[in-house]
Amino acid sequence: MRAGPRPAAIRLLVAALIALALPAAALGGSTTRGVLTASDGQRIEYFVHGPPRAPALLISPAFTGSARLYADRFGRALPRYRVVAVSLRGHGTAGGCRDRGRAWCAPTQPPGRGVYAGFRMPRLAADLHEVRGRLGLGRVALMGHSIGMNVVAEYISDHGTDGLTGLFVYDQSPKNLAEGVPADPSFPPGIATYPTDRFTALVASLARFAPGRGYLNVPRDLRLMLGGPTGDPVLDPARPAPAFLLEQSRWREWMRFAGRLNGKALSLLFWSTITQDYTDVYRVVRASGIPVLVYGGRSSIVPWQAMRWVHRQLPGSELMLFGPRVGVHGAFLNPPPSGEVFMDRLRGFLDRRVRPRA
Repeated sequence: MRAGPRPAAIRLLVAALIALALPAAALGGSTTRGVLTASDGQRIEYFVHGPPRAPALLISPAFTGSARLYADRFGRALPRYRVVAVSLRGHGTAGGCRDRGRAWCAPTQPPGRGVYAGFRMPRLAADLHEVRGRLGLGRVALMGHSIGMNVVAEYISDHGTDGLTGLFVYDQSPKNLAEGVPADPSFPPGIATYPTDRFTALVASLARFAPGRGYLNVPRDLRLMLGGPTGDPVLDPARPAPAFLLEQSRWREWMRFAGRLNGKALSLLFWSTITQDYTDVYRVVRASGIPVLVYGGRSSIVPWQAMRWVHRQLPGSELMLFGPRVGVHGAFLNPPPSGEVFMDRLRGFLDRRVRPRA
C-alpha cells in the first residue's frame, strides 16, 4: 500500500494555497506609498511594508537612497515586522521644493527659482516624528543608514527616546569632518569621512546648473562621494579600498533613482548633515538603555573606527563589523552570502532584543 501524504507536507501545501488566495497586502507582502503635509507645509513621502499590527521599524535612508527600495528590501527580509521608510527631502517626490505647481524637487528646477525649504537636520527629524505620529507608532525601533543616521540622531536629540524599542546604527560616524572639537572629547581625533576641502568642493559642484541641461555634475559627484579615495563606488576585490557596493548592477540600480535628483537640494542637505556633530547623542542613547546594533565595514567609505567608538559608548550594544572584501557601505544590497548574513544578523537582533519590548 502506498503511504499517503505526510502531515507536514499537507500543512505546507495548505499554507501555500492560502498564500495564493490572499491578497499581498494581507500577507504584508507589498509596499505602499503614503504622503502627508508636514507642519511646515511641505510634503512628506513614506513607504510601508508589512503587517499593520507587527512590531514597527522606522527607517531613515541614506543620502540619495530611494525610500521605496529600503521598504522593499528590509520589508521582504523582515516579514514579521512593519517596515516604514521615510524619504529624505529632495528625494523622489518628497517635499522640500515648490516650483511651477510642483511640490517636489524636480531636476529641472534651477537653484534660483521657486522654493527650497527645510533641508536641515531638525526639520528632517520632525518629518520622521510626524510620520510616526500619523501611523500611530507608539512603540517603534529606529534605523538610520549613513546620513539617515544623522536624522535619527537629531530625532533622539530633539524628541527623546520615549517609546523606542531599539536602534540600528547603520554605518554613520557621529562626526564626519576632522576639524573642530567633538562634543564628546573621547571621540578619536583625526577620523574623517570626508577631507574638508573635498567636502566643500562637492557641495559647490552638486549645485552647479546649466540652463537647458540641468545639474550635469550630479552623477559624477555621487561617484566621487560614494567611491572613497578611488572614486569608484564598486569594490575591486583585487585591491580592497573604501567603497559603497559590491556589484556594478547594484550601482546602476541605485543611480536610476539618485541620478535624477535635484543638485541644489542635494547640496543643501549634504552641507547640513556633514557639518553636524552628534557624538554627545550617544550619552542619551546610553542612558535610555534601549538595545542597539551597530554596523561598520572595513571597506566602507565611513571609517570603521568611528563605528567601533559608537559601539564602545553603549554597554550591551552589538557590533556587526564586516571584513575588507565585503564590508561596504551599502551592505544591505550585497549578494549572498554577505547580504544574507547582514539581514540574518539584523533579524536576529530584532527578534531577540527588540521584539520582546514592542
